[in-house]
Amino acid sequence: MTPGKSAEVLAGDDEGRPRRLGRRVTVRGVPRPRDGAWGARERSGPGAGEETRGEYISRWFDSHKEQVSTARRNISQTRQLTIIMDLKQHLQKLECHFTWDLGQYRNELQGLRRNIQDILEQGCNRLVHHYNLLSYIQQTLGSDTEALDYLKKAESVMQEQGTEEAAVRLQVNKANLAWVYFLMGDMDKSKAYLEGVKRLQRMHPAPPKCTLHPEVSAEKGWTLMKFNKTKKYQAIDYFKMALKAEPERNEWHKEALRYLREAESVMQEQGTEEAGVWLQVNKANLAWTYFLMGEIDKSKGYLEEVERLQGMHPAPPEFTLHPEVSGEKSLTLVKFS
Repeated sequence: MTPGKSAEVLAGDDEGRPRRLGRRVTVRGVPRPRDGAWGARERSGPGAGEETRGEYISRWFDSHKEQVSTARRNISQTRQLTIIMDLKQHLQKLECHFTWDLGQYRNELQGLRRNIQDILEQGCNRLVHHYNLLSYIQQTLGSDTEALDYLKKAESVMQEQGTEEAAVRLQVNKANLAWVYFLMGDMDKSKAYLEGVKRLQRMHPAPPKCTLHPEVSAEKGWTLMKFNKTKKYQAIDYFKMALKAEPERNEWHKEALRYLREAESVMQEQGTEEAGVWLQVNKANLAWTYFLMGEIDKSKGYLEEVERLQGMHPAPPEFTLHPEVSGEKSLTLVKFS
């Protein structure tokens, strides 16, 4: 057999047929081919020049340990990154404080934390809401342990309540836990809490024609109210969504009314043309809220104020809605799309 023959012939019989794997191959003085076929052992003595495929692979790995180790690390890191990104995509679909775009302004969060801690010291009825919000604040400010502590407190309160409403609110709590563990780098615990959220969603689905369960929508509204003016306007829409599904929930009516009045006061203080137009929407919301509460006279009173404001700030002739109203409507619809 001549040195010019292919690796397949060298590894087979005289007619080029491959031999059975594992059988010894004699390579008589021919260098190992460039195509990666196994070659002769560089040794002397009996059996010199004979090497099985397994022996060659083992020798190759021994001589390339560092390259092999690096390749394995790269493969492992790529797989881990894929797992992390897939988990993050699922977490971003959850409804909780970490997906509600609350903002991360340090001064605002520190002030809000002090305010909530004062409320808790004085005693309050919405422990779960406050604990959940504090967990987001603490994690955003860099205190993972405190964030977990508040979430565990909220979870304990809801388990003690044992109501269906508490079971629904537990979705937000467990979604927060999934996010905190994810941000801490504990992917296994994060994934476990994600599965817990999905299980609760199957047990307590949102009513027909509702994008969110009313309990979740109400907590989202309550949370947004704690932030800036823009967030407060969004919050009113989430309260309205909750009330549309469960109009008998008086506590949500009261929350919505309180914040609508706050917004009304701010707009009246501004005294601008834009604020005058925004008041139309605000007072229309008040008219609807009182109507849903069964207070027809108050509803009619606010409806008359809306009509008066429309006369003072009419839409341009070429528009069916005033541009400010149209803009606010568009922003609201985007939030629910």
